[in-house]
Amino acid sequence: MKRMLTTAAMLAMLAACNPDGAGDRETGAVDGDYQTRAGGPLDSAAATGTSGVGTTGAAANGSGDTRAAAGETGALNDAGILSRIAVSNQMEVQEAQLAQRQARSAGVKELARTLERDHSASLEKVKGMQARTGGQTDAANRAAGLEDAPADNADLAGKTGADFDKAFLDRQQTLHEENIRNFENQYLSAAQDAELRTLIQQTLPTLRQHLSMIERLQDQQ
Repeated sequence: MKRMLTTAAMLAMLAACNPDGAGDRETGAVDGDYQTRAGGPLDSAAATGTSGVGTTGAAANGSGDTRAAAGETGALNDAGILSRIAVSNQMEVQEAQLAQRQARSAGVKELARTLERDHSASLEKVKGMQARTGGQTDAANRAAGLEDAPADNADLAGKTGADFDKAFLDRQQTLHEENIRNFENQYLSAAQDAELRTLIQQTLPTLRQHLSMIERLQDQQ
């Protein structure tokens, strides 16, 4: 009888400390909450939120969406912009030097001298900026810059006289129109460095001036 009373007393004490099995429910709630944070709905919600920043969130801001996509596939960063401008300037200088040797028209020769002077100056500025930022090269963007260059009339070296003049002017028109589009629509919005943005803004009027000279010479042919 004493043993039964003792057992009953113990059960009563347990019930008082843990009414209706609340301790079990509390433990269960903690375990469930841990599982939720570790790999359940909260994890999925976090993933969705992260995804939303790069997709839905960026869609509300077109420029943000473009930068996010570019970041995943090789962003057009300052080093890449400098590499592409350098490639463009190098091509312009080389072809301008060729035109000074092979062009027949005095006007085309004068244009070629202007192109060599202006693009050489731009190339020196780009090299200086690359050195200031650590001399980083961007092989992928250099290759992309070469791929973007129009292939039409690329055989300039095999032309002479009036044929060369026409081919050179047509190619320069295409190159400068492409450069102006790149500077306006890509480089200016992507550039982060203040000096680079200034270079882009100062180069655009020069490119437009070159294009006007080219078109004027084309009209005279």
